[in-house]
Amino acid sequence: PILESILKKHLTNLCILVVRYFGGTLLGAPGLTRAYSQSANEVLQKSTLHQYEEHQKWILKTDYSTWSGIEKIMKEFEIRFHPPVYLEDVEVSFFLKESHKNSFFEKLESQFYHKFKLRPSDILDPELFIWV
Repeated sequence: PILESILKKHLTNLCILVVRYFGGTLLGAPGLTRAYSQSANEVLQKSTLHQYEEHQKWILKTDYSTWSGIEKIMKEFEIRFHPPVYLEDVEVSFFLKESHKNSFFEKLESQFYHKFKLRPSDILDPELFIWV
């Protein structure tokens, strides 16, 4: 019954968990089916659904004088990032939506030509990935 509720709404990449504590009343198969179905439907009704967009993790390295301008562009594109690491240069890791990739890179290049290094990261960071 839970899977049917999910399939009716054409949803993917989710999990619904229903926990039932036995209180002494035997519901039988129809009663259990109805209870699980109602629970799943209520959860789906009250939940806020988000459209999934593919992201890729990137690492950007730049000098101190350029960082504030790049940070401003990142905020303009609503890119969330880890706190920068300030050493000899500034290094920051972030997730970028595939749909924003070209326009973000074009804007960086047009304003900060050759003043930064950008590379994709092979390491997934669950903390950044689940930000909504």
